Amino acid sequence: MKRYLLRASLFVLVFAGSLEALTAIASRLAALYHKTPAYSGTFANYSWTDRLEHSPKVLIMGSSAARYGVSPTVLARKGGYLSGEVVNLAFDARNPVQTYYVWKSLSEQVKSSVRLVVYGFEPWTFYQNYYAYDDFAITQWGPVQRLDVLFNANFDSQTRKKVLRYSFLRSGLGQSIRNSFGFLQKNRQILATPPDFGAIELKARPRNFSGNARESFVDKALFPVSDFYFSYLKRLKDEVEARGIRFVLFTTPKASEWTKDYSSSCQDVERETLTKLNGALGPVILIDAMGFMPEPEKMGYMADNAHLNDKGQKAFSAYLAKRLQLLEPKQPAKAVARLYAY
Repeated sequence: MKRYLLRASLFVLVFAGSLEALTAIASRLAALYHKTPAYSGTFANYSWTDRLEHSPKVLIMGSSAARYGVSPTVLARKGGYLSGEVVNLAFDARNPVQTYYVWKSLSEQVKSSVRLVVYGFEPWTFYQNYYAYDDFAITQWGPVQRLDVLFNANFDSQTRKKVLRYSFLRSGLGQSIRNSFGFLQKNRQILATPPDFGAIELKARPRNFSGNARESFVDKALFPVSDFYFSYLKRLKDEVEARGIRFVLFTTPKASEWTKDYSSSCQDVERETLTKLNGALGPVILIDAMGFMPEPEKMGYMADNAHLNDKGQKAFSAYLAKRLQLLEPKQPAKAVARLYAY
């Protein structure tokens, strides 16, 4: 039995080492041909933004909290915009790299009309465990991180399969193969103008909320805050501001127990995130959504700890519209002192 286990262990180590070596070699070779991630051209179907009656002036960007949290229709009505002048280009698990390429994919017609980009900033989306949600970002993990994912209970079976599959296929050579056959990431194509210009309503109204905020960051020692992600957020901000467009960050409401747990158990996360944020972006305007209300779940506004439901979306969109209206034309940006006013 011991001999069998020893042989099995040696096989796993040799297999993992060989896979990592092949991935490294392929990545180096493909680097000669590829300058951008494989999905850099997969957002072209946001062309519906070109067909709107009124060209967009406000872009909502970010991940799921922004997608479910901000209604362009409500924000336009409360903020004095015409229908179609506010669009929501956020998406589930969308990271800063993907968001940057969404921006790059927009036509010059749209970019020239935009006056404001509002990015939903969620701290957990800037940690390396979030690479699990994107095929390209997984390739940023080293061999130790990939092996840990395979045996870490905090990652689901789908993520483990991704690591095994994409450790090689999403390396440089894998990207070449997928591009050659025209493979695109799924759920990135939006052809017709979507309802409410990109926002989605969640109907869920759960009875109970737990306050475990720490689990969003998994193992910080192995999956620390990501310079890779912040570098792309900086690219986005720099390109937007170079066109004279205002760039604003905002946070979305959270259930009160989650916020309390974050304030007590995630201070190290807060410090690290703010250090990277301020270092990468420099002065920036942040709208802290915690001023929305201290216990939004008691108003029936939350679908879960981190996402608003349809009722909460309408209320928060009106709040955000007011906060954006209150921004002075030349309000100075500054270093962010805290993400949540708990």
